[in-house]
Amino acid sequence: MVIPLYRSAPFLPIIRGNIGRLAGCEVEVLVSDRHGFDDAIDVLEREFGHDPRLRFLRATDGIGWVGHFNVLMAEARSEFVVWMQHDDTFPAGYVDTLVAAAHAVPGCAIAFGRLEWESLDDRPAEHMVPIGCGCEAGQWGPWSPYRLLGSGWIGAPFRGALRRACILRTVGPLRETLSGCAAEQAWVFAIALTAPLVFTPDTYCIKRMHGASITGRLRRSPAEFWSSVRVLPAYLRTLTGARRTLARAAWGAFTLARIAYHTAVRPVMPTGAARALRDRLYRALGGGNAERRA
Repeated sequence: MVIPLYRSAPFLPIIRGNIGRLAGCEVEVLVSDRHGFDDAIDVLEREFGHDPRLRFLRATDGIGWVGHFNVLMAEARSEFVVWMQHDDTFPAGYVDTLVAAAHAVPGCAIAFGRLEWESLDDRPAEHMVPIGCGCEAGQWGPWSPYRLLGSGWIGAPFRGALRRACILRTVGPLRETLSGCAAEQAWVFAIALTAPLVFTPDTYCIKRMHGASITGRLRRSPAEFWSSVRVLPAYLRTLTGARRTLARAAWGAFTLARIAYHTAVRPVMPTGAARALRDRLYRALGGGNAERRA
């Protein structure tokens, strides 16, 4: 488990809950702050420093979230890594369930569960499940990465259990994009092209959206989206010929579609109608569903 901190004092109750729900789990937990803007890491060390499973890492290099992720992936000693953002909630049994699911699928690189979206500032919430994307146990095949991409669910596995050594050996670390836009999505897509992923409905995590979060930003520029296209080839070093060409074409088309949605559709349509159109397209392309929750 890796817990990156950045101005995390307001989210200490969430972080405490996530750590507390790891009671009885044989896990390594890295708590890291690369900025030192508040005392969140000091508070957590006072409360949990007696637990030998936890290590507290401090630096003031001010690196962004992509660099922070790579540092923690390199620092971790465990077979699997789970990226626990400070404002997300992970229920009891989350890690054990995903690790068991990964071990049940030969060569599995990532096991992931359901994703629940919640809002802290009146944005609509969603319940998302990648049913029909070819990610369930026993269904993974050559076209599953493309179905997952088309479903709009390509970023969800990033919150799963990541088989660290396997991923670093075949795909390598995360690459920087402008503002970190779609960095984890391009990375997950590349991983899916080299090894199976498995979805298990038996667990979930809660992702909170708010205006201060990266995910909560309403608008992304075309340049930010397109920067992910430039980094993708670096991940595809194990692919050759037609497979590499197809992967680059698919990611490019996906990115162009997102640019069109954010620049031509979203600004002129009511938010609810724009999202409904987006969700219908995702279901047509890859399967999966996104349901509004009251």
